[in-house]
Amino acid sequence: MRAKLCMIAACAVGLAGSALSAQQWRVVGGDTTMTVYTGLLKDLGIDVVNMRQTGVPMPDAESPVGFAIRGNSDLEFSVEKGTLKQFTGGSVRHKGGFDLRWQGRTYSLQNFEVRFRDYNDRNSLIVLAGGQEVAYLEYAQIRFNRSQNHFELGCMDMRMSPALAQRMGRPDLAGQIMAMMHVAAVVKMVGGDVNDPDPGGGDEGAHSMGVKDVMLWNVSSLTALGRMGTFPNGVNGLAMSTTSCNVGTENIPWFRPMDERHPVIAQQLYRLKDGRLEQIGIAWVKHGFLSTNSNGCGTCQNPGSGNWLGPHCSDTYGASLNGSRTYLGPRDEVNPFTGRWTCRGSYFAGYQDDCVDRRGGSFNPVEHRLEVLDADLNVPGATFLFEAYYISADDFDRYNNAAWRSVNASWNGSNWSFSGQSAQTQGPVIMSWGDMRNIAVPTDEGDAIVAVRVTDLGNGMYNYDYAVYVHTLDRQVRTFAVPIAPGTNVTNVTFRDIDQDANNNWVASVKPDRVEWIGPAFGSQNENPIKYGMLYNFRFDANRPPQNAYTGLGLHKPGTMNALEALSRAPVQAGVVNAEMAEVVFGELLSGGVANLLFSDDSYLQVGAIRPTELAAPSVDVVLTATSPTTNPSSLSFTLEASSDGSPVRQRIWLFNYQTAQWELVDDRSATAGDQTVTVNVSGNPARFVNGSTGEMKARIGYMDFGVTFLAWGGKLDKAFWTVN
Repeated sequence: MRAKLCMIAACAVGLAGSALSAQQWRVVGGDTTMTVYTGLLKDLGIDVVNMRQTGVPMPDAESPVGFAIRGNSDLEFSVEKGTLKQFTGGSVRHKGGFDLRWQGRTYSLQNFEVRFRDYNDRNSLIVLAGGQEVAYLEYAQIRFNRSQNHFELGCMDMRMSPALAQRMGRPDLAGQIMAMMHVAAVVKMVGGDVNDPDPGGGDEGAHSMGVKDVMLWNVSSLTALGRMGTFPNGVNGLAMSTTSCNVGTENIPWFRPMDERHPVIAQQLYRLKDGRLEQIGIAWVKHGFLSTNSNGCGTCQNPGSGNWLGPHCSDTYGASLNGSRTYLGPRDEVNPFTGRWTCRGSYFAGYQDDCVDRRGGSFNPVEHRLEVLDADLNVPGATFLFEAYYISADDFDRYNNAAWRSVNASWNGSNWSFSGQSAQTQGPVIMSWGDMRNIAVPTDEGDAIVAVRVTDLGNGMYNYDYAVYVHTLDRQVRTFAVPIAPGTNVTNVTFRDIDQDANNNWVASVKPDRVEWIGPAFGSQNENPIKYGMLYNFRFDANRPPQNAYTGLGLHKPGTMNALEALSRAPVQAGVVNAEMAEVVFGELLSGGVANLLFSDDSYLQVGAIRPTELAAPSVDVVLTATSPTTNPSSLSFTLEASSDGSPVRQRIWLFNYQTAQWELVDDRSATAGDQTVTVNVSGNPARFVNGSTGEMKARIGYMDFGVTFLAWGGKLDKAFWTVN
């Protein structure tokens, strides 16, 4: 069953000595979804036969079958203030089921029911068929939504009961996982106070949800496991040891492939030489499996199964295991934002449209491991930084799951060895490098990080060295742009990625307002975006000193949002301030965001017009917000490059007057079909447009309809900024 089924909030269930609740609820219908591990059972000599599907399974489950919940089900539970407090009796009864066949005999799981052995213990769920116990259920995640009359017992392992194993003459199979079960039930109130207050705050039970938090507790022992070629022109296959720790409060799924519920581990290697940080190695991701639940990071709350990493439990993989090709899969199959891997059609399934384990084959000594060239290691005076990064679904903290150490590398005549291991630093390597590091915004679809190091070369020249790293952004990065002041002399523009293919290098160009690098387009043969766990370098020299400014990142995979911005250092004119937020007050956002306002590049924040209900109100109304470097400027101007595809349309610009707390109209003109640039130089006291406490500034851009009401039109904002001195 796909990992999405595991996103169920656990309710706070008071299980001991509860007083009478305000309400009593009962299961009356619904459907139960199962993923029956038929292949796993067949490997044990057990066939699944006589499958009778009677219900509608969840569509996102893995090879799902559905069983209808009977109307005579009578599982009841008490509810107080919208929260499930205690189970009080009964069971969930089903139509349909299947049989197990072993050595010519059949064991029925038809018309099964789910019941609590002990209603005060939510972990005592059992499955009965024909009045006999056939299985028990582990690790139920419970959700109750009173407003929707919905109740779930989700993410449960269905394991063979000792009683069934004994009847089959296979006591060794007691506890054998047979299926994954998800009960999605309709419930109704059958007693209690109908006026029992609702706690509010959205979905019931969400306020008491536990925390899943994988921390990379220890990364160590960078080891060479194989090599090809002759020194110094060979290539090496490396790996490292990693220890994870669950620093949250809930069990974390740690199932082996082909079950989708497990973390993956990304391994990277960087070189630091003369202040320059460059990535020199990257591995396929290691798929985790079977947690040891050790006491390596506290007192382990052992869940009793290696399929889960319990709170304060640790799990260690040695370098040889992290370099085992049996468990290494392509990075592209894992979404770093959701933390999920899809089994169907995966490399492990032989790229076939199923989840059948087809792992195996022969490998050379380095492929899929952390591949590093001799030439990248054989650099005197360099320090090497090795980094690991756990990716797990529903992870609370996406930065404590990465860590790194530095080592020295030496060639011993037949292999590389690594010594002088430093203390561990938590977080990605990039967060410890450069003069400034910032996460690009907005972060709605994941994080990308821009770091910069500026070196004064003397004679009025500066070297700008940028590193762009993708952490959780699944849509990847295809373009990078650095603003420059008009007339800036830019030289020595370079680009560096981690492969040896010159055909996919990004193309650099110097524009009047920016230095820009663009990679091959999405879907092209040579596409080369920055993916998660990867770092690319962008460098140039310029004859201007650095100022704080926003850099722009263009996204690779298609989507509504197409650009991000990250605060950095750049050779821009002092006092130039870009917008930090763009709010569409009226109109329909068609594409883009605040990051599209950085450059004159025809990459727009585009807003469709909507007919206003108020007289003389704008059909498109956008508010930009920024922060002034001073609260008492001597001069202030606002510049806008924009257009409208409607006619006749007026374009109006207002600035917010913080002294009168009102918008002040500063420009009113006809909009044009092509971009026009307008600079409004504020007269009088410019400090009125700056918040005296916070430095906040606001500009409002409106497009007024004067005859195109019934046509589709809108406003297109290309570039906007303040100049404050």
